[in-house]
Amino acid sequence: MPHLIGPRIHLREYREDDFSAIRSWINDPEVASHLSPIFDRVQTEAMTRTYVDDVLHNRIPGHRFIVADRDSDRYIGQVDLRTTDDPSHQASLAIVIPRREDRGQGYGREALTLLLDFAFDRLNLHKVWLEVFAANAPAIALYESLGFSRDGVLREDVYRDGRYLDMYLMAVLAREWRGRRRDT
Repeated sequence: MPHLIGPRIHLREYREDDFSAIRSWINDPEVASHLSPIFDRVQTEAMTRTYVDDVLHNRIPGHRFIVADRDSDRYIGQVDLRTTDDPSHQASLAIVIPRREDRGQGYGREALTLLLDFAFDRLNLHKVWLEVFAANAPAIALYESLGFSRDGVLREDVYRDGRYLDMYLMAVLAREWRGRRRDT
């Protein structure tokens, strides 16, 4: 498992002791409101245990990392790069920084930068894409600042809180990412 090191954080493997940190946010409605509809349903302890065990035993395709403080190893969040054997060489991305006090501190930007370098330079991917709620302006601003473009809109794709919500499909290509990295 690669260990990706940045100035303030590192992306590391999951560990058994991450279970309690994940359980601390997994059913928080405020956190779930920014995530996949799968988190609209209560996540039981058994469901979390199965997920963590599957990651620990490499039973889920892709690359899953814990975002941790570089010095203290404190759990900050998680980032997933869901790869397949698809000949188009692409992967989907998901990130969660659950604690309100950790958001807006640059941890997400640093984690995504490390992950995108890994995706394009080490995995030789062509494209990384994600889905984001159209109303999630802070996340969209972050993704756009990293070079993601809106590839499309999934209109009224998610039903939540009595209304249908749009999702944006956003993506960055390897040549776009490398061009941005050269320019910085």
